[in-house]
Amino acid sequence: MIAPDISRRFTTAVILLSAVLWFGLLGQRELFDPDEGRYAGIPAAMVDTGDWLTPRLNDFKYFEKPVLQYWGTAAIFSVFGKSNTTARLWTALTGFATALFAMLVAFRLYGQRAALYTFGLTISYLMVVAFGHYLTLDMALSAFLVMGIGSLVIAHSGQPGESQTRNWMLLGWAALALATLTKGLVAVVLPAATVVVYSLWQRDWQLWKDLHIFKGLVLYLLITAPWFIMVSIANPEFAEFFFIHEHFNRYTSEVHSREGPIYYFVPFLLLGVFPWVTTSLRPVLKPAFRWVPDKPGQFDPERFMWTFAVVTFCFFSLGQSKLPGYILPILPVIAILAGKQIKETGRIRPDRWAMLILGLVYLVGAFFVERLASGHYPAEQWALYKPWLIGSGTLLLLGFLALSVRKFSGRIAFAGAVLLSLSAALLVVSGAGSLAESRSSKVVADVIMESLPEDAPVFSFQYFPEAAVFYMGRNVTTVEYEGEMAMGIRLEPEKHIKSQDEFLTIWQNLEQAAVVVKLNRLKNLKVEALNGRVVYKGPKTMVIIKS
Repeated sequence: MIAPDISRRFTTAVILLSAVLWFGLLGQRELFDPDEGRYAGIPAAMVDTGDWLTPRLNDFKYFEKPVLQYWGTAAIFSVFGKSNTTARLWTALTGFATALFAMLVAFRLYGQRAALYTFGLTISYLMVVAFGHYLTLDMALSAFLVMGIGSLVIAHSGQPGESQTRNWMLLGWAALALATLTKGLVAVVLPAATVVVYSLWQRDWQLWKDLHIFKGLVLYLLITAPWFIMVSIANPEFAEFFFIHEHFNRYTSEVHSREGPIYYFVPFLLLGVFPWVTTSLRPVLKPAFRWVPDKPGQFDPERFMWTFAVVTFCFFSLGQSKLPGYILPILPVIAILAGKQIKETGRIRPDRWAMLILGLVYLVGAFFVERLASGHYPAEQWALYKPWLIGSGTLLLLGFLALSVRKFSGRIAFAGAVLLSLSAALLVVSGAGSLAESRSSKVVADVIMESLPEDAPVFSFQYFPEAAVFYMGRNVTTVEYEGEMAMGIRLEPEKHIKSQDEFLTIWQNLEQAAVVVKLNRLKNLKVEALNGRVVYKGPKTMVIIKS
């Protein structure tokens, strides 16, 4: 059972210790290709060029996503410089803020104990830890969506007063605007769908009157419209590509080759809430409310949050484009519902078995991990990963003991299990740096910078090393490769080399240059015509220089 005496001092200590762990290993791992290199390179280019309006990837216009995270990271670069830590800092900050805001919602709805449980679950969920330390846009989108949904829930729960209802709703509208500037219109589609489904189910028509739609839309447009208008004026091609290609086509077609079966997200949800599987799935599968509303017309926060989680899960399950991070926003909402149930039932110890199982998987797996070796991921890399897995497994076994030993008070056991689970997840994520030579082009950047002067051109053949561009601080001329730069290449084809023959002509007229090629593409390159020397050959890539 969970003890009822949870002081503010104890809660503060848990939050501070979690923060130390959360931010402590942020820069330990090199940036991985392609995502982390891309989302570090774009804001780095903003700082270098002074153009904060038009996002550019490798000096090509890049309109797949809006601009807010680029601005945030560029601002961090401007103040603290460029590094692994600063590249991931915006993601880590929004991840930690997600847990804090979920905690605030639980506190306003259900009290201090539920708030602590909500924070502990959110901050130690395996998926939250992973995406909070991996540079993509999913964590920031999740943060602002949770703030938007949470603000609405607070505004309509209890009797906050007309002015407070308005203020919380305006905060929610502002959060959705920031979510839109992070990843696009999905930030309003999901909350809008939730309001429609919930209001029909609960027959809560008053909710629509209290959304402050006019004021909210004005605030939303004041935040979002300036950039969308200015970038469209400066780049007439933006609107069609962003709104049609990146929204409608992405959801309804397989244009991005990210399709999956309708049950695609089920295993990711189960893995994502580890190690708190039982605690988290209980309020989803057996919610506390009745399916037929007892009090139609009255706001039911639990039903609303449950609806948001289910609507979001179904929306992405029905789409043609699927990636694990899409369901990230529902995890903090599930944690709020679970925090309420823990407060009411005191049931937390059953999850010790999930900790035991996952801990044993890590420990046993560590001694067989080298069997995963391949040409791209050699045994030496997996051997370096082994101690991280052993450490993670050991911490999870300690978490199992913390929840099993009856002499520990409920709050001590829970807090200990949270911190141990968080530490275990961080070791798995940070330990993945052992695979950096295969997953990151940082070593490519280092070799080139050591071998050639800064003004020597760098080429990449049928490949684009995103992270190398960030680490080198200069662009790479791609040869026979477009990828996510295809739209930008169509607009500025002179910056791209279409054929190998054209590349060889340019190469032969240079005194110093480098070309990066993947080993699986080496057979397509006329190496003998380069008259260069190999300065690096790794598990996946090769660097040839002419000097």
